[in-house]
Amino acid sequence: MVNRSENAKAFRIKSKNTTSKYRGVGWHRKTKKWRAKINPNGVCKDLGIFSSEIDAAKAYDKAAIELNFLPEALNFNKSG
Repeated sequence: MVNRSENAKAFRIKSKNTTSKYRGVGWHRKTKKWRAKINPNGVCKDLGIFSSEIDAAKAYDKAAIELNFLPEALNFNKSG
């Protein structure tokens, strides 16, 4: 059983304006690279700029695990 906040973390609806298929990842036009962000408790935290879309998604997953997001909120499973 999870509370409302935990459930929301796991099942946030992706923005229709996103440029990536991964949660928390978007294209940064100025640098022409991928940017990773996460929003714990409604506060946007920038995770960095990455050359690879997959590296940005992994950075999001790492932060999500550290913030105790539910496994369903990850882009990849914990083992890989």
